[in-house]
Parts: sequence; C-alpha cells; structure tokens
Amino acid sequence: MEPVEDLQKELMKLLDSLGIYKTEQKKNSIHVVRDRAFVGIHPKKSYLGVNVVLDRSNATPPATKVDRVSANRFHHYYKITSRHQLNKSFAQLLKEAYDLTQAEK
Repeated sequence: MEPVEDLQKELMKLLDSLGIYKTEQKKNSIHVVRDRAFVGIHPKKSYLGVNVVLDRSNATPPATKVDRVSANRFHHYYKITSRHQLNKSFAQLLKEAYDLTQAEK
C-alpha cells in the first residue's frame, strides 16, 4: 500500500494535465472546480477516496459505488490504493468530467 500523500500527488499531476482548475479545501475533502466541482478528493488513512462527476452511470474503470445526484449527473466513487489505478483509463474519466463542466455553458 502506497502512502496517501503520494497517491494524492499523482492524482494532482493527472489533474494538472487537463488545464485550468482551482481547488477548494473543505473540512475533510478537497473539491476540484472548473465552472463547478468535477472531482472530490477524500484522503483517508489507508486509501484516497476520489469522486468523479459524470453524465452517465457506467464508466471504465468501474467505480466502487455510483450515485445518481440529478437527472443527468452521477457521482462515481473510487478507492485508490495504488498508483497503478491512476492509469490512462482513469485519466480519461477525469478529462471527461473536466470537459463536462465547460459543456454546460
């Protein structure tokens, strides 16, 4: 198991490759925002919880849990324990979520 801090740094590198965004520090999490939040980061003791907002219920890689939050928004929850999970497929999900924030305008 890799340190959560290292996993968070790797995740931030993937996010940096997407373009401009800002982070909002919350009590127990970090919201990653463009025009609206598109990723939630939840550092835990043994893993990094990541919530990705998409407009569909299915995704690759499959999420641990998916919640419908509105008619066309779904929160995909991932439990990241290894850098190997932060691969091209996961990077593509982040890009899709990032691009959705612009598509709303």
